[in-house]
Amino acid sequence: MRPRYSLAVICAVLLILAASPANADVFWDYSLTAHAYAYTADMDAAAIAEFGPGATVADWVDLEASFAGQAAAFCDYIGLTEYRDHAWVYWGGEGFYSSTRHYFIERHDGTVPGGWLVHDEIDNHTLCLGSWSNDRQILVRLPATTAVPESERRTTWGQIKALCF
Repeated sequence: MRPRYSLAVICAVLLILAASPANADVFWDYSLTAHAYAYTADMDAAAIAEFGPGATVADWVDLEASFAGQAAAFCDYIGLTEYRDHAWVYWGGEGFYSSTRHYFIERHDGTVPGGWLVHDEIDNHTLCLGSWSNDRQILVRLPATTAVPESERRTTWGQIKALCF
């Protein structure tokens, strides 16, 4: 007789696998732009130009809510792998702290550079929200319907929850 596994057991295994720090499956809906943009650029248009309709500039509020406790894994997954790697974002839907300072995230791994204005942070300054005006890539949130090459497809928490709960 073949063993039968309940849907609850299968879902529990999927959730454990997806939560593993070595498994970045929950992060497939964020990506960096291929190009760097000035702080004055139309970032919404740039996100759409590179990723298509539905792509939006990532918002710090969503990042903080989604990736607290997993900031280093999130940074590694999206390509912010080195200390001081950075990308433009919004904060609460706003792009600018002042007329010459646009919000961005930067990886600090716990060590914030002197003179750096930290608006907010995740995981003891692993990832910080700052503002400035240099050229940077944009962190883009991709809709679930975005066509992602088979080799880059990931499973999201939303997909697992929809299957299991």
